[in-house]
Amino acid sequence: MAGKARTKAVEAAAIYCRISFDKAGEGLGVDRQETLCRKLAAERAWPVAEVYVDNDRSAYGKRPRPSYQRMLADLEAGLRDAVICVDLDRLTRRPVELEAFMDLADRHGVALANVSGDTDLSTSDGRFKARIMGAVARQESEKKAERVAREHEQSARRGVPRGSRRSFGYEDDRITVREDEAELIRDAVQRILAGETMPSIARLWTDKGIPTPQHAPNGWGASTVASILRNPRIAGLRAYKGEIVAEGIWEPIIDRGTFEALQARIKRVARVGRPATRLLTGIARCGRCGRPLWSSTGSDSRHGNMRYACIKRPGTAGCGSTTVVCTPLDELITGAVLHRLNSKQMMRALTTKSKRKRVDVDLAQLERDLDDLAADHGQGRISRREWLAARTPLEDRLARARRAHDAEHGTAALAPFRGTDIAATWEQLPVERRRAVLNALIDRVIIKPATKHNFDPNRVDVVWRV
Repeated sequence: MAGKARTKAVEAAAIYCRISFDKAGEGLGVDRQETLCRKLAAERAWPVAEVYVDNDRSAYGKRPRPSYQRMLADLEAGLRDAVICVDLDRLTRRPVELEAFMDLADRHGVALANVSGDTDLSTSDGRFKARIMGAVARQESEKKAERVAREHEQSARRGVPRGSRRSFGYEDDRITVREDEAELIRDAVQRILAGETMPSIARLWTDKGIPTPQHAPNGWGASTVASILRNPRIAGLRAYKGEIVAEGIWEPIIDRGTFEALQARIKRVARVGRPATRLLTGIARCGRCGRPLWSSTGSDSRHGNMRYACIKRPGTAGCGSTTVVCTPLDELITGAVLHRLNSKQMMRALTTKSKRKRVDVDLAQLERDLDDLAADHGQGRISRREWLAARTPLEDRLARARRAHDAEHGTAALAPFRGTDIAATWEQLPVERRRAVLNALIDRVIIKPATKHNFDPNRVDVVWRV
């Protein structure tokens, strides 16, 4: 690149200031830089047209630097004809950015002055010096990043918490449990295990006026609740890059077994879209094709006649031949469930303490083993034959563990009915909990083809689990 030496006087200089980290948010570092740069501008008799500041922005990472980009645009447009900075590494620590800046300076004859010593970009020696300084700055940034990463990993393996924000459930020291919030977390865990959803927990906490960790003005969102309940921290576990590496030095809010159960439950029920608002959505099944029925907003819904329907459309396997009015079917199944819960056999089952061994930890571990096996095959560490040979027994064990898991948490869904007025308890439950009770008691509700215009209870067959 042949440098273009500047021959006319500077008319509109730009001062660029940047500091990587400003924890206090006071901008004192950039203020000092501006003072030094203005002093140099006065010595050169360069009129300062504008000061461009990127506070708390790294020149090494990929985080945007809006003021730097705006300065480049002004240089390109000819609005600025010189740049003043404290040192070259304030402009950039990335060689590719340095080359782009030097190319721009060459094309437009931009002068560069830095407090620590000028770098004349119009000469080959000056550009060579700039490249060396840029390479040194890049190495320093990479070494710093490696050192910080090692410190983070060492802290994680010692179980030391990190981060500047207070974690929900803990005090500002990130170690002491804040009991009122911890009780909310424990209650939410039990609700999720019993069949409720993240959106229902978010609505509950918002209605109670519980402030979010960052005091969001609109209350809780499902994703915020999920981030808390998925965090190993609540079980006293320290994670690093997504893996649990140590027990934390803080007190757990829930035990590890409950945490593993919670993660297994979340993974099993996670789905795209809003949670079901009708009792039998996805539980009732078409008597013709066996596919789930979904609540339909067809023409009858304007008259209050919401229907469950077998949906036939591209991407679904339904036959589209079966519909049934929601309300009478909901009432029929509700009556059957309450009758079942009031039976002597069920009362004995509800009042007898379960002796079933927990399988949640095994279930979570088996799911991770399957994921690891798939990753090994995807990265070429094992052959397809080895992958298939190992996958089949793992899937068999996982299926058995899931059946045991479903039975265990079916018991959890029925727990509110122990020693209570069953009908009154049912009325108090949200739809998510009612659906969890149905899933614990019922294998499927089959809706046979219609033979009458009005609702016909004879179309309904219930296949019970319990």
